[in-house]
Amino acid sequence: GLTWEIVNENIEFQVKQILFIDEQIGFLLGDYLVGPASIKYTKDGGFTFSNIINFSNIHELRASENKIWGFDDQGRLIEIDIDKITDIKVTSKLIPANVRLEQNYPNPFNPTTTIEFSVPKQEQVTIKIYDILGKEIKTLVNEIKSRGNYNVEFDASSLASGIYFYKIITNNYTNTKKILFLK
Repeated sequence: GLTWEIVNENIEFQVKQILFIDEQIGFLLGDYLVGPASIKYTKDGGFTFSNIINFSNIHELRASENKIWGFDDQGRLIEIDIDKITDIKVTSKLIPANVRLEQNYPNPFNPTTTIEFSVPKQEQVTIKIYDILGKEIKTLVNEIKSRGNYNVEFDASSLASGIYFYKIITNNYTNTKKILFLK
């Protein structure tokens, strides 16, 4: 820190955070004077920056070797895959006040589908698959889960095509949803 070198004087917004994951790859989180917040990306140590995302407001960034994350004003987790810098997506939802079970996707499916669920506090969670006659086919989850959003994959490749049901059971909540497996 005894000597400093200016490498770029052309940043046109107020910088809130600078995050470099190595000497060349880095991110700037900032606010334009007018308009949305922005995340900028550099591959050349800060000499040039490209705008990769605009949101209403992004809060503090975190990084791993190949991803960065930040929260927006709606409480969504924004994930950016550094290897595919155009791959920017919202990866989670606000944690609800109650247990939630989402509709699986895709539906109909062949042979795998994803089931998302959320728990507002640490508790025992069980998710089971049943056939049309109510016979238990498989247990997907049977463990204590911490507060958060989760997803589990169901692989039906060994089953016959048809209608199945998945059911979530927690301490104070039970819900069942229908799924369609088409080979």
